[in-house]
Amino acid sequence: EAEFDFVNSDAITSFKIVAEGVGYNGLVGRQQKLYATQKTLNLDVKMPNYMAVNDTVQLPITITNETNKELTAKLEIQLPKHLKLHGSYDSKVTIKANGSKIQYVNVIPTRKASKAKIQVRVTSKKLTDYVIKEASIVSPYFPAEISISASKSNTYNFSIDNAVPKSIRA
Repeated sequence: EAEFDFVNSDAITSFKIVAEGVGYNGLVGRQQKLYATQKTLNLDVKMPNYMAVNDTVQLPITITNETNKELTAKLEIQLPKHLKLHGSYDSKVTIKANGSKIQYVNVIPTRKASKAKIQVRVTSKKLTDYVIKEASIVSPYFPAEISISASKSNTYNFSIDNAVPKSIRA
């Protein structure tokens, strides 16, 4: 029988330990054990890669408690200037032992952005987890480079380049 200590990597995955040795009586021994590491407080945010300006986007935030005790935690959400919170959410959440809870948060994209970062953090007395997600915010409108409007008659000259065949009527 032997006892030893070791350090795991930061990866949340499974590991295999193999111990081999020779006993006091000269016999060779080998033992292996498969185990997995996991976070005891886990946060998961589902978010689309693309959002359209002025749409209401519902973000499900799943908080999982892998401990044997009920946890009370604080949920914090940091939104970039391109997104605004629509409605409210409970910042204080209680998660049952070995259970999970889904918190829905609604956001509205207010202007275009190539990489809008949302940061979500959950913190209890001794445990914490955070997630950073990125999304592109696009315009839902057809791109136009020229727009002409008037209440009087007039003549305008402009050119249309790279038009799709049979897509223009005048």
